[in-house]
Amino acid sequence: MEQAYYLKKLKENFSKRQRTNPSYSLRAFARDLGMPASTLSQVLLGNRPLPFKNSSHVLGKISLNAK
Repeated sequence: MEQAYYLKKLKENFSKRQRTNPSYSLRAFARDLGMPASTLSQVLLGNRPLPFKNSSHVLGKISLNAK
């Protein structure tokens, strides 16, 4: 199954931030996106979709539009 585009971009953004700052954590990424770390972890693992209530805010933070 092909990964959702937003999921690919979330992972790329997280990796980029970790390369810039090796101590950057998933918890810090979740804080910066304005969502719980446990939810972000489940989204990145592919166990759940990005919650609709967080989607526009999160996508804006990583420079994607809702489409």
